Amino acid sequence: KLRTKSHRQKRLVARKKSNPAVALHPKFQTMEPSTIGEGRDGVILNGLILTGAKTLCDIFLTFIIFYSELRTTIP
Repeated sequence: KLRTKSHRQKRLVARKKSNPAVALHPKFQTMEPSTIGEGRDGVILNGLILTGAKTLCDIFLTFIIFYSELRTTIP
């Protein structure tokens, strides 16, 4: 089922309004039909990456600190 460019444009605008993470992502800054017509999965993925980046970083840092603590305590 083919969709027109205008339809995609409308969907993207609606998506940007509902999900601020989408509007922030550089991939969706451009109004190229190829990126716009990517589908919902890409949008969800980008949102997850943006929202989860800080949490992942925190977990990773904590893990590194914890690991170094283990290394120092065990000879």
